[in-house]
Order: sequence, then structure tokens, then C-alpha cells
Amino acid sequence: MEFFKIKSVEETKHIIEKQFVNYTISTCVAKTKDCAGMVLAEDIKSKINIPSYPRSTVDGYAIKSAESLGASDTIPTFLKLIDSINIGELSNIKVGAGEAVYVPTGGMIPHGADSVVMIEYVEKLDNTTIAIHKPVSVKENIIGIGDDIKIGELVLEKGKMLTSKNIGVLAALGISQVEVFKKIKFAVISTGDEIIDIEEEAMPGQIRDINSYTLNASILSNFGETVYRKIVEDSISALTGVLKEAIELSDIVLISGGSSVGERDYALEAIKSLSGEILIHGVGIKPGKPTIVGKIGNKAIFGLPGHPVSTINIFNVFVKP
Repeated sequence: MEFFKIKSVEETKHIIEKQFVNYTISTCVAKTKDCAGMVLAEDIKSKINIPSYPRSTVDGYAIKSAESLGASDTIPTFLKLIDSINIGELSNIKVGAGEAVYVPTGGMIPHGADSVVMIEYVEKLDNTTIAIHKPVSVKENIIGIGDDIKIGELVLEKGKMLTSKNIGVLAALGISQVEVFKKIKFAVISTGDEIIDIEEEAMPGQIRDINSYTLNASILSNFGETVYRKIVEDSISALTGVLKEAIELSDIVLISGGSSVGERDYALEAIKSLSGEILIHGVGIKPGKPTIVGKIGNKAIFGLPGHPVSTINIFNVFVKP
């Protein structure tokens, strides 16, 4: 009987990183509207400034800030209202001394103005005169060209998962499609004469297959997909045949159960029978000590203990990274 050669968690992680350092995942081009949850395979640099023009962050009046100095409720500053700007409108208006222009939130700042007084602090006396009751400083309530994103700025890095927020950034940059990594393909094999699928009626001594379902949920949550799933009896020939199929169809194989050193634990033998290499057999972790990490060709094989808690623990510690 072969016994464990225990490795520490850190040793195990190091061995996995070293052995699969050249592990590659293919990429594809996806439309921005369809790539939520996908992972970027390229750096995204901005080709534009956002915003592309100075704009107001409030509803108010664009003025020269120096003219508001000393303004208060008792001694307001009086300015001539010369025009207004609609949102989305290009403006050639120029603000001179003693003048103001109404600007909505998001509206373009007219030439000559360097600040915006919020509408709450302005009293409109008639169609051409306003009274300002609060001073403003230079650039107050204004967002300048490129203040959000500048031309050439690295906005999203390769390896970034695309959330709704990130997709909004791509939309703002006018990027309609991006290169992303394809989902990692997993095969999940549950072993044991006692294991049945969840839709089957359990007879005495039988156990429904918990692990393939919990593993599939974990895989989906971590940008993968299960492309092959099998329940296989405790038989070296049966497991070897299923493992051979799994290797051909997937990037990573997870074998649930059969990783220990009992008489009916065949995961180790099945990997070896396909000219596989055993990198790890036994990890100093609880739960999950009888863990196998193997390699067939350039593909990773994880032998996970059959206990559901151990299975998920090992997935989270070693497979997920």
C-alpha cells in the first residue's frame, strides 16, 4: 500500500504554479454588450479624453470666479445674464466681466468662465440680472477635459473580470468589442459504487452525488464551465476509460473520491495508467489531506477527497487560484 508523502499548502501551491506556468487559455473577440463576467485578454487604453470638453457638475451659472468674491446673503454680487446653454449643445458663447451664463448639469462650460455657482445660491431678479449669494473658487463645480480618463491612460488591465461597471467604462470609451479569455473547460468525475445521481431514488447504502453539483456551481462562479460529467463505479478500468475521455474534452479534470490509499481508491492508479505524472499525493490541510495533483500531457488533474466539505475546501485553496 502506498502512503501519503505530505506536502504543505505552500509547497503544493508552488508546485502547481511551477508545473503549469505555461498553461494557456485560448481567447476570442466578444461584443461589449455580451461580455459581462468574462475576463479581459488585453489591456484597454483610452484613445480619448473623458470628458472631451469641460462641463458643469451642477445646475447653475457659469461665471468668472473672481467676481463672486465677498458675495453673501446680505451683500450679493450682481451679474448680467447673457445666455443659457442646453445639455449636449456646443457653445461659442464667451463670458466676459460682469456676465453669467446658465448651464445645466453636464452642460458645456462657456469660454471665459472658470466656475459654476449652484442655482440654489443664485436669485434671478429679472430676465437679464442675477444676484449671487455665495462665492465660488476656480474650477468649482466643473469637471475638466480628461479629468475622468485621459488619452493613453491604462483603464482596464488584462486579466480583469468585466463587471457592469467595467462594461460601462468600455461603452464610455466607444469600445464595442474586446478580446476575452474563453471559459476554462472542466470535467468532473464522481467515483464510488454507492454514488447515484440526484434524480435517482436512493436505496439503503446509496448516496446522491453532491460533489459534482457543488463543484459545478464553484466552476460557474469562477468563470469556468463543466463540459463533461460522469459518475463511475469503483473500477480501475472504468475510471481509466472515463478519465481518458475527460482529458480529451477539457482543460482541467476534477476527480471526486478515490484519492486516498484504500483498496477501492483508484484515482492515483488511473492517472499513472495514462502516462500521467503524480505531482502531489497528500497535503497538510484539514479537511482534504488525501489530495492528488497530477498531470497528463499539459493538463491538470485534481484528485479531490470524497467528503463534500473536503472537496470544496480543496477546490477553493488549489483549483480556484
